Amino acid sequence: MVGMDRYFLYLVLLNMLTNVIIFVPRFLIQYRFDGMLISIVIAIVAGMALMYADTVIYARFPGQGFPEIIKNRLNKPLRILILITFAVFWFFAGLLTLLGYIDILHRFINPELSKVLLLTFFLLILCFVIQFPTKKVMYLLEIILYINVPFIAFIFIKAVTSDY
Repeated sequence: MVGMDRYFLYLVLLNMLTNVIIFVPRFLIQYRFDGMLISIVIAIVAGMALMYADTVIYARFPGQGFPEIIKNRLNKPLRILILITFAVFWFFAGLLTLLGYIDILHRFINPELSKVLLLTFFLLILCFVIQFPTKKVMYLLEIILYINVPFIAFIFIKAVTSDY
């Protein structure tokens, strides 16, 4: 798995960009008087600490994923309950991100297209992409990040420096 560390970083970066684009503006406006800014600072510190702890734990078990790690350490009913709970949480996290992308595409790219059609289109693409080996998906992610991050940075700089 040498060289795969950068793909972990890419996934973290993509998740950060996604959250900043989809969720932060809405929450900043909605909860601006209810402690939103301090919550963001606390979330950054807590998230970094949890990510560091997660990385340290996985480094102790090279070549193993979460199911393999808990297989040897927990009894079967508890292991199944934890895996089902994680699967449900990850499903809803992915669904929330997917719906956020659909909302942005519908609002800013093509408001005439129905959200159901956009969702169907995204799900078809996802069904196609999940058949690829992980390494090819990571290469695709790398290309997408290298192409889009400069555009996002440009738009962000224009938005911050503009009088409008």
